Amino acid sequence: MRVRLTFEPTVVPAHEEAERRLKGQLEELASEHDRRIVVGVMPPRRRFISKRGTREYYARLVGMVEEALTTGADWLDEGDGITSVQVLGSGVFPAGERVSLVLSYGDNPLVGAQVAAGLEDVLRSKLTGQLAVAKRSGYSVMLLIDQVQDPASRQPSMFLASVETVTVVVQSILREHPGVVNAVWFRDRTGGFTNMTLSPS
Repeated sequence: MRVRLTFEPTVVPAHEEAERRLKGQLEELASEHDRRIVVGVMPPRRRFISKRGTREYYARLVGMVEEALTTGADWLDEGDGITSVQVLGSGVFPAGERVSLVLSYGDNPLVGAQVAAGLEDVLRSKLTGQLAVAKRSGYSVMLLIDQVQDPASRQPSMFLASVETVTVVVQSILREHPGVVNAVWFRDRTGGFTNMTLSPS
């Protein structure tokens, strides 16, 4: 059975909300000051943050952009290490815009935590569902963790995760359901395959 190694499901709607809330407003601010800016954003995920918390995050970010444009000083939120404003020279970027949004795919800076968020729910459901049924029916069960981007999906592949990081997360989940999976393979973003040897539980 193949399981795609993607970011958790709220990534796409969170990115769309960030673009909708910020792009036009920040373009106006940058135009007023005749500056180009690069803005790092960690889009709030609704499963963790309330609507009020989301509004407060974006209001605070816009306020920091205004301050950075006024003072010319860059800003970094040391709390998450992502949310930031970099003030550049005058003019526009090649695409004709003044604002470049750099949107974080994860809601945690640790890659292992991002892998866990993307894999845990889907893999646990397979281990207690389809894969458990196959095992009880006498089949050997092989699991393929696939990092290659699905061209038919808007959900982004977790392209930066290493096989070592993925192995740690997968082994942790498989230990919760011992004896279901016989072998695990990993297909990396280049299409190469690695046998992810399972360590003893």
